[in-house]
Amino acid sequence: MQARAILVARAATHPSRRRFRFRWRNWFRGAPKRASQPGCPLEVLDPRFYSYASLGTRITTFLQFNFRNASGKTIHSYSWRHASPVPKANGGAGCEPERGLLPGEWQRESAHMTWRGPITITVDFLQFADGTTWLSSDPASGVTRAGLDAGARAAAQYLVDVWRLGGQTALQAALPRLHADVNDNWESRERHGTCGFYVGVTHTGVRVQAAGPDTIEQTLREIVAKGSC
Repeated sequence: MQARAILVARAATHPSRRRFRFRWRNWFRGAPKRASQPGCPLEVLDPRFYSYASLGTRITTFLQFNFRNASGKTIHSYSWRHASPVPKANGGAGCEPERGLLPGEWQRESAHMTWRGPITITVDFLQFADGTTWLSSDPASGVTRAGLDAGARAAAQYLVDVWRLGGQTALQAALPRLHADVNDNWESRERHGTCGFYVGVTHTGVRVQAAGPDTIEQTLREIVAKGSC
């Protein structure tokens, strides 16, 4: 199969100067695989490797694919990995679409692949706009239920104290800086994993935003008692 090269003209700092970049499908790398994750609300579409080159630069390779929301609910955020037996070929990312990922919509994802090796795309975690979550059962996942619960409880306990002292106004003011105020819990982060703890804090913020004014305190106390949902 013949690779098709695309010539792209890009403006440089001066309007009269332009830089040209070639982009082509990289057929020399094995196709990325999709992890078998029955019931995962995100569907992986069109995983491919592409390479780029321009005058005076080295050739770089990227993994590109799309995530489609295959569920019936809006997805607030998610995290994924490109897993490989080659240690330096592993990586991942977290994403929070600006207005959420609506049912049936798709989101483009990419990653710079500096090391060769077989790649498997896997979803570790996602959270719906209503606060409910989905977790991978992969033991290598960076997000565990214990880490998610630890972050959610730490954030909820912090917000309970804020609520007691300042009520609704203070709580709403605390939400934008929730990660900065709660993520200094180094002991829990080390024990349960930084990524899981971080998304647990996010989980509490989403639950609070989805709750009505009359149910905020009840929601926070439920998280402190039961963890994430």
